[in-house]
Amino acid sequence: MRSITKEIGHDTSNKKLPYTHLPVTDLDKSVDFWIEHFDCVFGDDHQPETKTALLRVENGLWLFLYETDEMPRKATWKKGALRNSDDAQIFAATLNVKDPHHLYKRLKEHGVQFGEFREVWIGHAFDCFDPDGNKFNIWGGEWKEN
Repeated sequence: MRSITKEIGHDTSNKKLPYTHLPVTDLDKSVDFWIEHFDCVFGDDHQPETKTALLRVENGLWLFLYETDEMPRKATWKKGALRNSDDAQIFAATLNVKDPHHLYKRLKEHGVQFGEFREVWIGHAFDCFDPDGNKFNIWGGEWKEN
């Protein structure tokens, strides 16, 4: 197995995946979901007439929501259940949060669909679903390079 750091260089500080694009059926409902539960803020002037919204997540990631009439089919991993997940539906993204215990409790209190809270690798994780059924892995831990 090749080392990722050798392939992309040792200094990975400026190499990021800045955006996650997410289809939604009701833009306003989705914007409210992300702002209320994940403390996102608008990253740009919100222009509802375009049926898109650009939100900024606490860690600097941009979440680009776009309204669509038809949701893409949910993909599953054919080799079996995903590691550290409740089922085989593939995540749209993994969100690293500072306090997964607090977020899990808060989502539960607000009736958000989520999976089992579990200890994984060097932290804790659970699955979470947005109003359109897009699946996210919520993970709280500190990533350490070898």
